[in-house]
Amino acid sequence: MPSSLARLEQVLLQLRPHSPRFWLACALPSLPVIALFAYAAIRTSAIARRGQFVEGTVVSTHCSAQGAFRYRFTAGGREFEDRGRAARLHLACDSLGPGTSVPVYYLPEHPSTHLASADPRSLVRRYLVGAVVGGVFVILGVAALLYTFPTWPKEWRGA
Repeated sequence: MPSSLARLEQVLLQLRPHSPRFWLACALPSLPVIALFAYAAIRTSAIARRGQFVEGTVVSTHCSAQGAFRYRFTAGGREFEDRGRAARLHLACDSLGPGTSVPVYYLPEHPSTHLASADPRSLVRRYLVGAVVGGVFVILGVAALLYTFPTWPKEWRGA
């Protein structure tokens, strides 16, 4: 009885680019990438459509950590604090000192869902482009691996 690794090798060796099974095998690994970007797009889309604007205040910056900063804002009589990225404000992190005002959008029915962004709609578009581009890159990358798999030395294939 062949091992599970040997069975997997046989299945992979039978995949051909003209078969639907080949492309299904290529598409499956892209689903988590697409889902991650889609979740971010859906969440941000709700903020872009129904979000209320409020001025937030920068509490601290950590420019060495991808332009990160901490901000605070008040909504519904409660104070919230979170982290943001300077790129979403179209600003250099160096220009965000403590006390700087930043635009914050939040959902009125759920103020803990919020985002510091100059333009939430452009962020939604970026997430959607990321889902498409990321998904295509994963599909093509897996396709390249599967296409070349039969030419790999046997010891690389693990069988």
